[in-house]
Amino acid sequence: MSYSSHSDDAVRYESALRLVSASTPGVHFTIRKISFGRRTELLRRVRELTRKVEFLEAGQRLASGGPEGAPGAPGTCGAGTQPMDVRDGNQAVFGEALGERAEAALLGREADRVYLEWGLVNVEGLEIDGEAATLEGLIASGPEPLCDEILRAIQAECGLSAEERKN
Repeated sequence: MSYSSHSDDAVRYESALRLVSASTPGVHFTIRKISFGRRTELLRRVRELTRKVEFLEAGQRLASGGPEGAPGAPGTCGAGTQPMDVRDGNQAVFGEALGERAEAALLGREADRVYLEWGLVNVEGLEIDGEAATLEGLIASGPEPLCDEILRAIQAECGLSAEERKN
């Protein structure tokens, strides 16, 4: 059985999508379209980062006394008691929570970078410091609104929900 077609009526499929930037006039960018293989590759690349983000966010919920951290809730020190921190009271808890939030934000940005590296094919019509824009240059020194726009386009192409995009 042959799967190739020599007909003039063959379906033509482009595996990339060229878009016009709304945030940076005159700039066009090309992103990869999602496919079975590409989705699998992307999931492998972001899996560990998203696990770490989820772990840190769960710790933040517990520290803030959210549903999982309520007295008597599973995972606390028993009915009507709160886990104790023997260090300097609120400062220790605040410092840990701030550090965890910063770590979660950093991991989220690292996941965003994975999406950009995976999904961006090229950028046209943009020079950064006198040089034609490259992926590396865009991430390091390019306009952040353009990076955010490209990231949203890649995530939309992947069919990610708002909740999945947050992670």
